[in-house]
Amino acid sequence: MAVARLDPADGDLPSPRVRRLVDRVPFLDKELFVLRGLVPRDGTVIDVGAAGGAHTFVAAHVVGPGGRVVAIEARSGSARILRGWRRVLGADHVTVVTGAAGARPGELTLRVPLVPTRSHPHGGDDGTLLARLPAATRSVGVTTIDHVVASHHLDRVDLLKVDVEGGESAVLDGATRTLAEHRPILLLEVFDPFLRREGTDADTLFDRVVGLGYRPHVLGDDGLVAVEAHDPDEHNYVFLPA
Repeated sequence: MAVARLDPADGDLPSPRVRRLVDRVPFLDKELFVLRGLVPRDGTVIDVGAAGGAHTFVAAHVVGPGGRVVAIEARSGSARILRGWRRVLGADHVTVVTGAAGARPGELTLRVPLVPTRSHPHGGDDGTLLARLPAATRSVGVTTIDHVVASHHLDRVDLLKVDVEGGESAVLDGATRTLAEHRPILLLEVFDPFLRREGTDADTLFDRVVGLGYRPHVLGDDGLVAVEAHDPDEHNYVFLPA
């Protein structure tokens, strides 16, 4: 089992105002500030829904050249950007996988808004602005986390970050072996409107992860704070293996 160094506050958390500001920027989350305390040097991170690479390259810096980061991104344009940053930064320990992660290998129809914003699985109207934007559809290949771990010969997984606009449950369905054998820390988006579009809901996902033996936390003013239940105002959780 991978064991991560856990010192979330690390003595230098930015102010609450700065963290709230970062959390409002698309593709950034305030949890970026605690990656250094969650992931060990030479560790391994899988970033599902890597987008522009914020989590990917912060994690790459944390684990160093002796570690591994696998970034999985469904949009081919974003994957090209990730590979470009990989070259610019000399981050040879970062691997970019173009495609989606899900419950089983196959194909997924992705809804891609025509303005630069988040894409998501093609489904019903979730009531958000994202669903009302003009969009095109694209078919993308689907892999599973268990397949990625096996095919890339990962002998440890310290942290699994999943932010895929409602497809988080499907990603976990395809990660059963990884969760059982490696017990990675989970950094998950838990956003009810997106999850309902995919046939589940935030409470169900939250309770499922807790049932797998994980303890939910949110980022507070002094670091990670344990919570007992899903809070509709919190969209990102750090789940630590018990």
